[in-house]
Amino acid sequence: MIGRALQKTPALLLGLAWLWAGATACVAPQDSGLDPGKGDVSGVLLPPSAAVTVTDARTMAWLETQGFSFYDALGIADFRDKLADTGRAQAVMMEAKAFVDIEKIIEAELTGKVIRSPDGRFITDDRYKNIPPEGAPLLPGAPNLPNYAQSVGAGPRFGFRTFDVEWLRSRNATVELVAISNGIDGRLTNARSCGDIRLIYRLALHPAGRPLTMLPFTFQVRYQQRAGGTADDCRDVAQRWLDVPGKSPEHLLATVLRPELAPQGKLRDFFGIDIDYQSMHQSSELNDPDDHAEYVVRVFDGTRAGVAPGLLPMMPAPGTWLRADLTQWVKDNLEKIDLGVPSLPRDTRLAFYGISYSTRGMARRLNRPFGDVLEESDFGNDAQVMARLAQTKTVKTPEALIRRLDSLTCVGCHQMRSVAGFQVLGETRPDDDRPQTGNAMHVGISPHLQLEETGYRTAYMKALDSGEARDGWAVPLPVVGRSGVDVVDGRFIDGATRAPAGSHCGLNGAFADWQCADGLACVDVNGDERLFELGVFNGPARVGVCVSKTTTVGDPAEPSSVSPRFRPVSDPADKGRLRQHALQGDLVSHSVGTMPCAGLSAGPFAGRPAVALPNKNGFPGGMCTVKCEPGEEGKVHTDAAGSYVCGRVPELKFEEFCYFKHGTLEYQTTPIEDCLVNGEGGRKQSDFWVLRACDEQHACRDDYACARVEGEGGKTVGACVPPYFLFQLRVDGPPTDREQASVAP
Repeated sequence: MIGRALQKTPALLLGLAWLWAGATACVAPQDSGLDPGKGDVSGVLLPPSAAVTVTDARTMAWLETQGFSFYDALGIADFRDKLADTGRAQAVMMEAKAFVDIEKIIEAELTGKVIRSPDGRFITDDRYKNIPPEGAPLLPGAPNLPNYAQSVGAGPRFGFRTFDVEWLRSRNATVELVAISNGIDGRLTNARSCGDIRLIYRLALHPAGRPLTMLPFTFQVRYQQRAGGTADDCRDVAQRWLDVPGKSPEHLLATVLRPELAPQGKLRDFFGIDIDYQSMHQSSELNDPDDHAEYVVRVFDGTRAGVAPGLLPMMPAPGTWLRADLTQWVKDNLEKIDLGVPSLPRDTRLAFYGISYSTRGMARRLNRPFGDVLEESDFGNDAQVMARLAQTKTVKTPEALIRRLDSLTCVGCHQMRSVAGFQVLGETRPDDDRPQTGNAMHVGISPHLQLEETGYRTAYMKALDSGEARDGWAVPLPVVGRSGVDVVDGRFIDGATRAPAGSHCGLNGAFADWQCADGLACVDVNGDERLFELGVFNGPARVGVCVSKTTTVGDPAEPSSVSPRFRPVSDPADKGRLRQHALQGDLVSHSVGTMPCAGLSAGPFAGRPAVALPNKNGFPGGMCTVKCEPGEEGKVHTDAAGSYVCGRVPELKFEEFCYFKHGTLEYQTTPIEDCLVNGEGGRKQSDFWVLRACDEQHACRDDYACARVEGEGGKTVGACVPPYFLFQLRVDGPPTDREQASVAP
């Protein structure tokens, strides 16, 4: 069974990484979210993007009542009756064999239990074993609080806070549908199918007496779409998806989902489940104040009868590829890499899992599986390869070639123009008890999905519909991180447009033609694309970010450079390269004061002192802003450079007061929304700052999320904030919202 599932899986599973996701949707304490009386979709018309990804919150809630819940997907018999007996959906899920198989792997991973495949490859490793002693302060003179300790475990008392596996078993947890994805472009790597359909779900937790909050853990359930389909079959599928936008959810259900996924009235069996979850978030009180989080990406192949760990496409396992062999594979597949559709051999050199590191995206060496092995000189010294590169559209130089390869891996894609390592975040469901502001997303998808993937996939379906793509499609996948640049109507047209604010741009050398739009300048924020030859950085950053030439609110204020923290000895299994610490992330060096935010003295904030909120306060790359004036909460300002809104932001070290009762080991019992404003510990733990406004067409820059804040007149507004200021995007949320006891063990 597992073997057959592997054979049906597309070699690349296009879009696998960018669709693992999260959302802000959840349910009331004794409500599974599956009540047919809920889910009013009258008046809902699906947007143009629905031909590729459907995220409308009312549609998701309604589809759960129509047989598309996570429990329907797992095939749990009579689960609605069992819900009435248990009161919580999650307890019922432990009956599902596939779910239990996944839960066992996650538990082993988080407890440091090593599991190997029959041929000796790692399925899990021991990176989260609690090796450092608990309670030892890292900083000389630091208070002996648990969140200063270099220790590993679930809960705020640890320095490295891991996902709590008990949440998967909790009676206070549920799983909600947050998106439907059309993966028809899987046909580009498997012409015997019409790709797949993915149902994307997110785990949520609802402790007694508290609002339900989403957790950074998603399940993506994969279904074959017209398996063995001919070109005419796929043309018919494309036509039906293209007909979805502008129609009601009932149309989507009748013309696409039921015919493809539930032809006999019940959801048919899947062929795989993928997971993406934040496995660890580092305490901000450790010696490096920058946020550091790790995400695990896994593929499970199988059916409801059981699943087993599968191989991640385009993810070379560490230490398995000889540099010469990988270099030759790249040369043999240069044209496919240019198109964005290569496939590594499905052999022992593929990884069973990937770890994605946040923040600072591709500037982190651990997000560069190909860049960790290949050298630019491997291609630059080959005249024939250089001649072929000159004829490509997306990989014209060795530098761009290696970046393209890394962006096609799961871990690379997860950190490129994403939101906290996710590409789909879902939408907030209305009319329930969850916080609608402060811990809610305003935009549920990333710039990568909105501005790059959606247009490309839509254009491919139109090409299928017209017959142009009957035997293939020679249009490259957009360059990840370029946010729609060089793409017109979903098709790559070299040099067609210039980058908008927030997009990646070229500072020099091989990336110099990545230019910003008029009025914008390309600045170094993270030291991205510094030359990395033979384990040593050499030279300046070559890729930056487009920002306003006259500094505005939300622009970077404190550029950084990232260097790996290496172990003192080499690892022979990695062919002599030094290995990095698993937990401590990278060493971030800050250039304080090089971006003074002086331009804020003009425009709507003239006369207010410009402020640079620094990395150490949790703002990656720093952020230019000004203080709000009294009574400005929720007010929107607009000038020629954009729109801005006044919103509440947590202050530095708020965890000391709002996770713990200050100066003790006792967990804080004051609700987080009260603690942030009521002066715990003798000071308020939040303040009002002017933030960059955002919506679906105006994206935040890298490492920021478009959060929902309360605007004027009861309306909500999007504001760009660091992602880990939203507790739904981190595993170490407030103790009252994570089922923690009132006193630390």
